[in-house]
Amino acid sequence: MLKPDPAISLEASPDSRSLCQQIQVLAYHPLAAQYVLNILSSHDELRDLLARPPVSDFDLLGQDTSPRLFVLDTYLLPLDLSKVTRHLTVRCPGSKFLGLLPARGCDDEDLLRLLYLGLDGLVKISEGLEEELVTAVNAILAGGIWAPRRVLAEYVRQTDWLRSDQLLSRFSLTARESQVLQLALRHLSNKEIAGILGISERTVKFHVSNIFGKLQVDDRQSLPAAIGVTLGEPPSRNSVLVPLTHAIG
Repeated sequence: MLKPDPAISLEASPDSRSLCQQIQVLAYHPLAAQYVLNILSSHDELRDLLARPPVSDFDLLGQDTSPRLFVLDTYLLPLDLSKVTRHLTVRCPGSKFLGLLPARGCDDEDLLRLLYLGLDGLVKISEGLEEELVTAVNAILAGGIWAPRRVLAEYVRQTDWLRSDQLLSRFSLTARESQVLQLALRHLSNKEIAGILGISERTVKFHVSNIFGKLQVDDRQSLPAAIGVTLGEPPSRNSVLVPLTHAIG
């Protein structure tokens, strides 16, 4: 297997600790699911958190709606990944997602897109998988985000730019519109955004409409391109990067 790129985790703030009390492996192929389960169950601190057996279908998750850390075999999932994460977010609010990716075929742009889709961790199936998977799971359970160093650095730069005074002034966005924009870029529905921000769905629709007008777009699919025009520029000096820790490799 290929040697993995160095990976890093965002340092979690005290109020961002994960609420997940269970780890659920979701893989279409039973052998892949069992392989991941064996890796995680070999560590005492994770063994008791594992839901058994691993599942390959939503209907096998049972009636429990408590938040979980879903370990997703993205290479073999039968549905589009955005539909999978959205379904699981609605079914188990507060859940986290770690995606297992093929060693080849995913460039940095693909990985960045996956972070915006709402994944909290990205691990390629390559040399060192057993060690990195466990480290990534622990980082996410602690409230962090796990991804290759250069991808995570760019993700932080972009999300920091979305919060910057420079972006707000350029598009005349309010602070609330900036929050809604960040969540919309992660493909969250109006209902999900409303729940996160503690506002009504009608209010979210109002903000989304204003954002469309200010960014001169007609739909959500056009938002990344509209924002991307400015992403190459440095963020405002008033914006602050989240500290990066736990470097590997």
